Parts: sequence; C-alpha cells; structure tokens
Amino acid sequence: MTNYKDAPTWLFNLEGETALFSTQEEVNKAWEDGWFGPQNLATDSPLLSAMEWDTKQDLIEAVKDDARYHGLILRMKNTKEELNEMVLEFEEENGLGVE
Repeated sequence: MTNYKDAPTWLFNLEGETALFSTQEEVNKAWEDGWFGPQNLATDSPLLSAMEWDTKQDLIEAVKDDARYHGLILRMKNTKEELNEMVLEFEEENGLGVE
C-alpha cells in the first residue's frame, strides 16, 4: 500500500473514479479525502472489526488508511474495547459488509 502513498500515483474512490495525483501534497490530501489504493482495497479487505489489533494505535491508523471508514474519527483516550465498538457501529450504520 505504501506505493499508493507516494507521488506520483493513481488513486481510486468509492464512486469508482480514478485519478492521477502528481505531487506528494496532492497524494496526502487525496488520502485524507477518501481516495485510496490499490483499487481492490475496499472490496477484498476484511472489515476492521473482524481483525485483531495489538494496539489502539494500530486500529486508529488502519481506520485512517481505509477509505471505507472515511469520516470515522477514533481517539487514543478511548479504551481498545470502546474503539472496537465504535468501528463496529460505524460499519453497521454505513452498511459495510452487507451484500
């Protein structure tokens, strides 16, 4: 995934659009705005609630890097259990994993 965080790179969004981001500033902003790579990240990756996390920071970083969770903000002040509940609630509210 790191290749998709370095400029220049092609990124994708959940609406099916593809765009080339030429500068590192553009790439960083695109990731913040929900663009991602590789293209199959959103369809082939397991839901974050189904994964085991060694640390709270690992889960927080995974949420930041996964376009499916755009808009979910997790904070270190919460317990690991609270963070997991927040992720699960976000998935349910946004229909993630529902066919």
